Amino acid sequence: MKVTNQIRSKVLKSAWKTYRAQENGGFSYKTLRVRTFAQILSDTWSFYKSKNYFAQQETSYVSLGQIAGETEKAIAFKAVLECVHTSQVVTKLAWFPKSQMQNGKVASWLVAKKENELVTRQSINITWA
Repeated sequence: MKVTNQIRSKVLKSAWKTYRAQENGGFSYKTLRVRTFAQILSDTWSFYKSKNYFAQQETSYVSLGQIAGETEKAIAFKAVLECVHTSQVVTKLAWFPKSQMQNGKVASWLVAKKENELVTRQSINITWA
């Protein structure tokens, strides 16, 4: 079981959200005791460990083809967007942080997120060139 920065971030965000909700009176039940952030963070870690969350977080990586551009911190791949109705083709660069890559492949969850950003409400097919 390896705890990555992504998992740490998720746990901290969850704990912070709980702490802020408690501070702002976001809980509707009156039996809630006021807890410090350290107590909430400890409880959040316990919750994630008990649900075996860490074992479920195996990230798969996908190859997107030729690299179209590169900076110190990110790599770009060409995305070809085609409208289903008009057959209009648009090529865009999709940038991915190097920290989310492994052996030239991009984390699949990040590819899905980027595809959602590139595709608007229209009917568009996306392919990676």
